[in-house]
Amino acid sequence: MKMKFLVVFIATLVVLAPWSLASLVQDVSADDAEVLQSVRLLTSVERRSNGANEFVLVHGASHGAWCWYKVVTMLETKGYKVTAVDLTSLGRSKVSADSVTSMVQYVKPAVDHITNASSKVILVGHSAAGTVLGYIMELMPEKIEKGVFLVANMPAFGILNSTTYASPNMSSVADFTYANGPSAPPTSILFKPDYARQRYYNQSPKRDVTLALSLLSPQPLTPLVGVFNFTPERYGSVRRFYIQTLNDNTSPAAFQEGIVKANPPERHFKIDSDHSAFFSKPSEVTCILEEIYHS
Repeated sequence: MKMKFLVVFIATLVVLAPWSLASLVQDVSADDAEVLQSVRLLTSVERRSNGANEFVLVHGASHGAWCWYKVVTMLETKGYKVTAVDLTSLGRSKVSADSVTSMVQYVKPAVDHITNASSKVILVGHSAAGTVLGYIMELMPEKIEKGVFLVANMPAFGILNSTTYASPNMSSVADFTYANGPSAPPTSILFKPDYARQRYYNQSPKRDVTLALSLLSPQPLTPLVGVFNFTPERYGSVRRFYIQTLNDNTSPAAFQEGIVKANPPERHFKIDSDHSAFFSKPSEVTCILEEIYHS
């Protein structure tokens, strides 16, 4: 009971008067030293993150904020401020994928979070979130310190006429929903488990694959289809970084290198991982993000 009271008391004191923590040290017993050290660590981490650029992590198709759990944990442990967001209809969002009809609607959770951020953010996107990053960087470059494309489509300058990647030939590996009728384009897609396992997670730990396959949800297609304009004055004003995955069954090396060549970023990193580097190589992803943060 004494220990619980001490933890609550110290935590409260740190919030109300952190400058008095040092004077408190003289009054605690040796048995409570470990608790006090933990409180010191927590307050140190919080102070390091205050006022600094926040990492905002954006998931790819059919995933959610949950896919970043390892990277979020590692960054927070190191003292960085980090938020993983759920795009509309994915992750914890209760919106139906088939009701998402525009990029504005799709990216609203990310845009709202960035708008309310106290400082510029470092925006990180995976895979299909590349177009999302480009859209947000074009929309609000004054709020983005750096853009990090993790095996993601990194748009070149100019007009992008984006079309759906859905094809009737994919019916054996994916389930499509045609909310507007069978003669209209599909409104959402969800890859089947065996296909997702082989394409996304060929080097990922089995427990993470099991987690992912239980949480994948239909990906809205309509928001990613349309004409987008990426200008040098806005999108191009944000510092860009690209992270290539070398054992990727979804995005071959030549494809990723073509993206980099079409619009060279400030730095081009490479990781010996599958498509889901946040599962298979989270430490490497974290180290690269740290390097980008301090660059």
